Amino acid sequence: TELDKTLNELKIAEEIFKKVNADLTRLNEELKNEQHHHDHLERQKRLLDSQLKELQLRLDQAEATVQRVGQKTVDQLQQLIIARNNELDSEQKRHKEIIRQLNKSEREVREKQFQVEEQRKCCSKMHELIEKLQAKIRVYKKQTEEAEEVAAMNLQKFRQIQSQLDEAEERADEAENSLLRVRSKIRVNATPNALSSSRSSAHLPRAASSAYISSNNLGK
Repeated sequence: TELDKTLNELKIAEEIFKKVNADLTRLNEELKNEQHHHDHLERQKRLLDSQLKELQLRLDQAEATVQRVGQKTVDQLQQLIIARNNELDSEQKRHKEIIRQLNKSEREVREKQFQVEEQRKCCSKMHELIEKLQAKIRVYKKQTEEAEEVAAMNLQKFRQIQSQLDEAEERADEAENSLLRVRSKIRVNATPNALSSSRSSAHLPRAASSAYISSNNLGK
């Protein structure tokens, strides 16, 4: 029936709504985790920027020292510069990797935010659908109750008519039985009269004939 179909649609819609809510909760948790990861990368970036500035400052100081001390310590300072340059290259590579991860994290955060928004829209639509289905079910229930009331009234009328019909049939049976008893009684009474008329004088047949006609009319 249409009501069963609507109830089934409501059940399916509620299951979808629960699943969407679960997905929304999961996405919110993932978004929160991504945000924490993003903040961690930001802190690492600031730390690396500070380290790079410190290394650059130390490199500048080393170069200034080379200029001050003279050729005697040039080789040592050159090695120090090379080491510092290597450290700087390594830190720059790490910095680039952090930037790459940070950009990736930002993209993932935007994607999660978009998914959360889509899930919220889906939840809103499912909620509207459930409200419509519930309203339809209320209408169907009201129509069913009205139909049951009409059916009860019709059943009561049918029972009344059936009772009247049974009473009429009983009266008809009684009338038919009464008629049969009258006819049987007339036939019993008419037979002796006919025999008596055949044995009487010639002027009696007219009276017997009249009695027979009367009995036939009563039988009819």
